[in-house]
Amino acid sequence: LGVDARRAALAAAPNVIHSFDAAHLQLTVNRLDHYGVRSFAMVHDSYGTHAADTTTMGEVLREQFVHIYRTDWLSTLATDFGAQADGLGLSMPTPPAMGDLDVREVLNSEFFFA
Repeated sequence: LGVDARRAALAAAPNVIHSFDAAHLQLTVNRLDHYGVRSFAMVHDSYGTHAADTTTMGEVLREQFVHIYRTDWLSTLATDFGAQADGLGLSMPTPPAMGDLDVREVLNSEFFFA
């Protein structure tokens, strides 16, 4: 059995997104531990805790989201993947420019976390 290049290519974007979801979950749990929150019910990108801790969890979820997504990861990944592609004699397309969304607005979003 060999690598199915088409399926591997189709899996790349979802795998990157899932890795960011996992990083967000890990950063959130680590930060919540700092606040004494240690009871969790989590699956993928669904977060739960005791009712008394939901406000803290919501605040930490927002903070960690901003922490991750204030970086232009698409450009970073394009640079990293481009270096690997160069070694294979391939080229990477230039990623689109960042838009003007201020990710810090998430900190004030009433419905970011429900």
